[in-house]
Amino acid sequence: MKSIALKAIFTDHRTQIENLLSLIVIQVLNTLIPFFLFPYLVKTLGQVQYGQAAFVVSLINFLQIIVDFGFNYTGTRLVALSKTTEERSEIFYGIFIIKLVLYLICIAILALTALFIAKVKAMFGLFLIASALLLGNVVFPVWFFQGMEKMKIISAVNFFIRIASLILIIVFVKSPQHTERYIIINSFSNLLPGLFCFFYCSYLFKLVFKVPSVNKIRMIFHDGKDLFLSNLIIGGYSSIRIFVVGLFTTSELLGVYSILERIYFIIQTFPLVSFLQATYPKLVKNINTNRARVINFMRKATYYFLLYFIVAVTVFIVVQKWILNNLLNVKLPQNHLLLSVVLGVTLILVNYNAFKLEFLLISGNDKLYRIIHFFTGIVGAVSLLLFTYQWGIIGCACSVLLTQISIVIYTVYTYKKKLGFVL
Repeated sequence: MKSIALKAIFTDHRTQIENLLSLIVIQVLNTLIPFFLFPYLVKTLGQVQYGQAAFVVSLINFLQIIVDFGFNYTGTRLVALSKTTEERSEIFYGIFIIKLVLYLICIAILALTALFIAKVKAMFGLFLIASALLLGNVVFPVWFFQGMEKMKIISAVNFFIRIASLILIIVFVKSPQHTERYIIINSFSNLLPGLFCFFYCSYLFKLVFKVPSVNKIRMIFHDGKDLFLSNLIIGGYSSIRIFVVGLFTTSELLGVYSILERIYFIIQTFPLVSFLQATYPKLVKNINTNRARVINFMRKATYYFLLYFIVAVTVFIVVQKWILNNLLNVKLPQNHLLLSVVLGVTLILVNYNAFKLEFLLISGNDKLYRIIHFFTGIVGAVSLLLFTYQWGIIGCACSVLLTQISIVIYTVYTYKKKLGFVL
């Protein structure tokens, strides 16, 4: 009887299960490959050069939020709810045009930043190379495949590209002088599959090129505006932290902090992000017809993921010194344990709140999502500059914790005040 029940569940949710597995494969490649490269990169490039590479990528990641414009959610939602090939074609090329314009704006921002910040000017060549990541974001239609619930293709492309980039890094990155080579490989490993998937997507789904009307572009732009502002504030805060640490501390401390943040990022996103992305299209379609079931599903998911993250963070705090000293040859500051605990508590709070914020997007409450991140983002931006300037990497970690506490409190308040329940 159990086998029959399991077979029925698989039949009913086959697409979601296949997409979840595909997304997990993508995330494994995007997170675990860089993780396994840690020992090699830190030993080869050195703690200082690795920190400088992270400094470059942090600013590019901030600009990537601008290029993305929240379309990973709003674009997916538009595609999931679309009915015809003509409608999907307009969405596809409309988002591409918007992203291309945003990319050109980001290149201009990068050039202006170099004029006013000497450290950026000195490394401007590396920043330009890394900007290939932005162009990759423009052409990589992951959001479209996700909306169509066809993620196996993306998974296969990512598999071959990530393995190829791993081999190229090991073969061509041999010393601290090869930082530029590392950034080139890292950047183009996103651009090349993006170009392939852009054209393949158009062919597979029979999309017809047509310059969207001004009204259609305005509609797409307006649909993504609230999520973009939210991501720009809180996502920008997350991606710019290493950049601020690089401005106010030494290269050695920048290396330590960037490595720790990377490890916590892996713990935070795997497998949570894959789970959220795989279930998002289905939940969007069901929210209006079976709201209570969606809410119950997300409450259970919150509980089980929270248990997982508490265990994962605790284990890492216990073994972190051995990992950083023996595997990565990182010279730890005296306050490394405090730093790790503060970041660990922050990570648990992030995941406690993840499904609450996700539900706001699923239910179409983008404005509430934006308001939450707008006010807490101000707390984050101000505290980041003040705390990091005053107390270095510990100050930066405390700013992260303060910001996340603010998000949790404001999210619970918003649910009670605006939605009448707490997820």
